[in-house]
Amino acid sequence: MILASILAAAVLMTTPALPFDPALRATVEQGRLVGRLADGVASFKAIPYAAPPLGPLRWRAPQRAGPWAGDRDAGQVGAMCIQPPSNGDPGVGPLPMSEDCLTLNVWAPEARGDAPLPVMVWIHGGGLNNGSGTAALYDGSNLAKRGVVMVTVNYRLGRLGFFDHPALAAERGPGEAAANYGLMDIVAALEWVRDNAAAFGGDASNVTIFGESAGGTMVTRLMIAPQARGLFHRAVVQSGLGRDEGTPLDRPRRDGGASMRERGVTFAESLALEHPTAAQLRDIPAAKLLTPAPNFYGGDVLVRDGERPPPALTFHRVVDPRTVGAMLLPGTDGQSVWIDPAPVINGRHLVSVSVTVDAHNRPAIGFRFDGLGARLFAQFTAAHVGERFAIVLEGKVISAPTVNTPIMGGSGIIEGRFTISEASTMVRLISGDLRQPAAFVSEDVEAAFVAGREAPVPLIIGANSAEFWWMKPADLSPYGALDDAMTADERAAFLEAYGGQDGYDARVLSDLVFSEPARHLARLHAANGHPTYLYRFDVVPESNPEPSGGATHASERPYVFDNLHTVGRPMGERDARAAAAMADYWTTFAAKGNPNAPGRPAWPEFGAARDRLLEFTNGGPVAGPIPFAGRLDLIEAFYARIR
Repeated sequence: MILASILAAAVLMTTPALPFDPALRATVEQGRLVGRLADGVASFKAIPYAAPPLGPLRWRAPQRAGPWAGDRDAGQVGAMCIQPPSNGDPGVGPLPMSEDCLTLNVWAPEARGDAPLPVMVWIHGGGLNNGSGTAALYDGSNLAKRGVVMVTVNYRLGRLGFFDHPALAAERGPGEAAANYGLMDIVAALEWVRDNAAAFGGDASNVTIFGESAGGTMVTRLMIAPQARGLFHRAVVQSGLGRDEGTPLDRPRRDGGASMRERGVTFAESLALEHPTAAQLRDIPAAKLLTPAPNFYGGDVLVRDGERPPPALTFHRVVDPRTVGAMLLPGTDGQSVWIDPAPVINGRHLVSVSVTVDAHNRPAIGFRFDGLGARLFAQFTAAHVGERFAIVLEGKVISAPTVNTPIMGGSGIIEGRFTISEASTMVRLISGDLRQPAAFVSEDVEAAFVAGREAPVPLIIGANSAEFWWMKPADLSPYGALDDAMTADERAAFLEAYGGQDGYDARVLSDLVFSEPARHLARLHAANGHPTYLYRFDVVPESNPEPSGGATHASERPYVFDNLHTVGRPMGERDARAAAAMADYWTTFAAKGNPNAPGRPAWPEFGAARDRLLEFTNGGPVAGPIPFAGRLDLIEAFYARIR
């Protein structure tokens, strides 16, 4: 009844639109949009990036959005995705809500030169249960004024976005992706940005993804998802965990927790559906999927939908060593090759591989792409005749031939100094990948970073100083269980480091969940050779009503967006300075992969200056060593022992 009342009142609560301006148009793949202009920023809202996931498309991968005829009014935000009533979080956004919610919003500066602008894509948080890209908190105007094209995205949440059941598994076709529908939505949105950024003056080859809390976990998952590789070129993780674990589809979690399908069965049984068909599941009213809400850290919505790393075979441009972002990979013949880390095409487009011979009757590997793969490969080879491309298997270049003519038809052979045994081994490895479902997350984030399988892009990562100050380890929650495995000696060392029980209760969960995992991923990413910048946010406005002793979870968001007016209480001059600084650092990073610029405190690169960060304080940004590093060292040792 509560949800029905909210939906009924939705029309009364929509945000008033700006005056209609029929001259402000942008043409995207689906048709023409009519936007709005305010204070030097053009906005285009409620743009569908995928088909409505309704009826038979519930719990399916997103499908392409259909075209429209004539002008489409893009003056108001669309419906946010179905979710339970919020707790007052300003990141939720205005009603109405609907399953038909796969839209995005774009802001771009009115005045710009001929050069395309960096694109920033925001992924909202909310425990994968709440939130939207339509909240006033995430209005992109003030970032767009700094010279970027700003995009916010709605994606499916809760059980509509992260769910599985044996009946759904039984109807899936071979290789069909499962359970991670919200993540699939974000990938579809990034594909839309790639194809349409130019319509707003954006540069599709310079896209930054950034997100907070659950949105930060989506960023780290995009960094390890093969389907997202090449769709973004910088990443920002704000309080995005890092040592979290995904729940497998059909086997228990490492901690013994139920699989996604077992969780789906339990939920269906709570609705008196003991052996439902997929059609019966899709007939469940959306409101009934909200109660009880899925547990974020308890494993209900963080999904590991595969059991292997991504497909091993990828095709890359060979580039000059001086190219920004170029990566040096060893070759199987002993010769190293500089490549563009973003693949031209990856293994998910392979249909078959086999052992064959080349024109000189030497062992080789034959391959054939699917239709899309064939088109991509033909386009690439036609544009790069006379240049080399590298074929990479398991992190090594197995061949780096020159493109002599465009390769049409999607078939070819990989030549090299292979023996029959070597070629056969490679084919078995690649064929094993072809038999795997098209998984988005095949391993946990930490494991992928340890193995160096994350996207090789510049990264900003960090946390707030008092994230979960109000939550004690003794509380009954999945977070509270984090310290259950401590030995007596470990607990004594922790209590000493935190200055006693009160300090431990107030700070340890924030460090266990956010601060130490952020440092851990920063160390791994920097060790893998990628530009990394660590931060700590400790700005607390004088009007803060909470006795938190620091910056609480999600409190950095209005500073990053320079939208302090959305906080709902007075904000002072020092807050305005902090917001200007964060927005400037973030947009500079989006532009060039480095947040530094003249006239502001230098942010040390984490790999060049180990364990140094930039701390955002009430007195301004300050570079220095990581505060309370001894506490984080204890946590690092604790995680190493229990895992």
